[in-house]
Amino acid sequence: MRKFIAVALIAYFVFYSCSGKVAEQHLSGDYFGLEKPGETPAVFAPGIISTGFHDDGGPAFMPDMNEIYFRVAQYPHSVIFYMRKNSGGIWSEPQTAPFSGKYSDGAPVISPDGGKLFFSSNRPVDGIGEAMDNEDIWYIVRRGREWSEPIHLGNRINTVKSEWKPSVSENSTLYFTSNINGNGPGIFYSEFNAGRYGIPVSFDRGINERYNPYSPCIAPDESYMIFGSSINSRYRSDLFITFRDEYGKWSEPVNLGRDINSDRDDLFPQLSPDGKFLFFTSWRYIYPLQTENGRSYREMLDIYTSPGNGRGADIYWVSTSIFDNLRTGNGR
Repeated sequence: MRKFIAVALIAYFVFYSCSGKVAEQHLSGDYFGLEKPGETPAVFAPGIISTGFHDDGGPAFMPDMNEIYFRVAQYPHSVIFYMRKNSGGIWSEPQTAPFSGKYSDGAPVISPDGGKLFFSSNRPVDGIGEAMDNEDIWYIVRRGREWSEPIHLGNRINTVKSEWKPSVSENSTLYFTSNINGNGPGIFYSEFNAGRYGIPVSFDRGINERYNPYSPCIAPDESYMIFGSSINSRYRSDLFITFRDEYGKWSEPVNLGRDINSDRDDLFPQLSPDGKFLFFTSWRYIYPLQTENGRSYREMLDIYTSPGNGRGADIYWVSTSIFDNLRTGNGR
C-alpha cells in the first residue's frame, strides 16, 4: 500500500503537470510559482500537495524554503512525503521521506531553526513489530542534508493515550495535543531544558476545559496560537486564535470567521517559516451538487482525484494579515 500511494501521487503529479492543471512554473520558486493569496483562502499547490487524497498534515518547510514535508493518507495508511529543490531551483517529484512509509505517520512540523522535524506516528516504541493502537510524538535531527533515525520523545510526553500534532517555538518549547485527562483533547506544552523536555503543562486550563482544543500552531515567539475546536458544532471543527499578553495570559479565543472556516472541518493550522502565510486543512467541497446535464464517468473520476472533492481534506493557505483585526477585537 505504501508503494501504491507513492506511485499514485507521483503519477498524479505528472498528469497534472502535463495536462496543464498545474502550470510549469509551479515546479520552481518558494511556493511552486503559485500566486500568493490575500485574505481569501486558496487551495495550496493543487495536484502537488493538495491531491484529492486525504492531505491533512503540513506543509512543513525548511527555513531556507528548499525542502517541504507533507502527509498524504488514504485510510488506514498515512505517509509523509518530501520534495527538495535542486541547484537550479526546480522541485523534485514527491518522494517517501526516509523515516516514513512503514507505519502510519503524520503532522510533520519543522523547528524554526530547521534542526529538528517532529511528527506523530503509531510505530512501536522499540521500532520493531506491529503498529500501536495510539499515536506518539517522535522527532528526527538534521545532520547536513540528511536526517537522523526517528527518536521517541519518551514517557514524559507520550502516554498510553494518543499524543499528536506537535508545534514548536523558537525557544524549543513543544506544544502538542493529548487526551491524557480523558475528557476530550487538550493542548499541553513542555519546555526544553538541559537537553530534555520537561513534564507537560496545560497551556491554559480554562481554554482546555471550555474548548477541548487540538492541533495547536504556536507562533515562533509564542505571541499567539491557532488551534482547532468543535465547540461550535459536535460534527465540525473550526479554527480559533488566542493571543498572549505581556504577562503571559492567553486571551479569549476568537473564531477565524466565515472567510476562513467553512461549513465542514477546518483544522491542522501551520505557519510558513516567515510567518506571512497560514496553511490549514479543510474538507470543504467546491463542486456544485447538481449539474444540468449530469456527470460523465470521466468527470466523476476527475472529481474523485481532484482537490475539493470533499472525500479527503486539502491544504489551503491565506495571508496572516487576517490576524490584524482579530488581535484588536475587530474580527469578522
